[in-house]
Amino acid sequence: MPKTMLRYAPGLLVTALFFSTACSSHHQAAQVEGGLASFTVSTEGWLDQSGSSPTVVTDATAPSGGPVIEVARANAGGDYFSPWVDVRGGQTYCVSAAVKWGGTGATPFIGLQPSNGPVPIWIVGAPGYEDTFGPVQAVSASETGWQQFQCTVVMPAEATQARLNVELYSGATQPGANLAYFDGFAITQGACVPPTSEAGVSLDAPVPTADSSVPPGYSIPYVEQFESGIGGWADRSGASATLASDGTSPAGATVLSVARATEGGDYFSPWVDVTGGQTYCVSAALKWLGGATPFVGLQPSTSTGPIWLIGASGYEDAFGPLQAVSASEMGWQQFQYAVVMPAGATQARLSVELYSGATQPGANLAYFDGFAITQGACAPPTPDAGVSSDAPVPAADSSVPPVYNIPYVEQFESGTGGWADRSGASATLASDGTSPAGAIVLSVARATEGGDYFSPWVNV
Repeated sequence: MPKTMLRYAPGLLVTALFFSTACSSHHQAAQVEGGLASFTVSTEGWLDQSGSSPTVVTDATAPSGGPVIEVARANAGGDYFSPWVDVRGGQTYCVSAAVKWGGTGATPFIGLQPSNGPVPIWIVGAPGYEDTFGPVQAVSASETGWQQFQCTVVMPAEATQARLNVELYSGATQPGANLAYFDGFAITQGACVPPTSEAGVSLDAPVPTADSSVPPGYSIPYVEQFESGIGGWADRSGASATLASDGTSPAGATVLSVARATEGGDYFSPWVDVTGGQTYCVSAALKWLGGATPFVGLQPSTSTGPIWLIGASGYEDAFGPLQAVSASEMGWQQFQYAVVMPAGATQARLSVELYSGATQPGANLAYFDGFAITQGACAPPTPDAGVSSDAPVPAADSSVPPVYNIPYVEQFESGTGGWADRSGASATLASDGTSPAGAIVLSVARATEGGDYFSPWVNV
């Protein structure tokens, strides 16, 4: 039996540090069990430790069908690194990658570096090696085609981000020149599932299993995406709302900023399709810094103005008493409000304003974020959900899953929303009144491989 070899940074404690893992190599597509979030890591943004980009070449046989990373030098400690992506410590992820090696020169290694660690943790490399996540998956020196790998890892508790890396390791070499290609990178929340012979799913797109907690036909008409831009929020004159940065926001650092008092609704979201007579949960978060009181409302298409849901204490409107914004809470306050859409309503939009009829000392300023309109009654928050105690929650609808985060819902009614091809060219929109998600749809009229148009990145 060959001696086990370890690859660690000098001085690191290696006893009793192994995290739970399960890894495998294969030549079939990766699937994910209970997956919640997926990062398909492209060749863009990879850099070595000096800040230089790797060589990118075309390989028609690559799993992604697109450009691949070429490495032709030996290095140690990690040669090229992907951009950092957000992860959650203690959560399980499936790491997928592919390598093509002719069996010459230094052996290709692939690693994952959590943000709490100074160096990569190797998961793919030469036979007989192991690292903090356990035994390294062996790259075959006799297989000249693409070799695909997947490895289940549990992120260290302190990790908030992670990045992938590759290198050719001179400590394990074969005769000949150093050369290997890398592709098919993905980090997907949830454990890896061995593929079936009929899986037919690209390695670059692990597919989560269906979530039985979400009822069929469950509709999410609107989730704002300020991280990707203003998304169509504008005042009555058509002037766009202002975005600002606040790293404490519960829904991403980019927030809507309002610094003037008005009445009747100041800024409005785009219109979204709804069904009259159906119950919806409206979610929002705000941070009040001074001056006129922030209000949040919903305007059905049957109404000439917003119906206020959140605002100063003691107010009420057509949907009932307003949820009160606290003047003493200087941090973010989160709210959810269940409404029954008026009969005949086919669309609705959100609105915010600072109302001068109720003020506190200081200049007018409030931040807004975390807007969503979700079909079904609001579910009661879990103890750590962060919903303001000033926001009483309507009775729960057992058919609706507990409060959860919705990283992305497209809003083509307001534009392409950042969808673009690899060259940066925007996608094409068309009109189809039969679409179940609004008449404006994305139209693709060309054949390609490896992904043609891509949505914006979202935080997960």
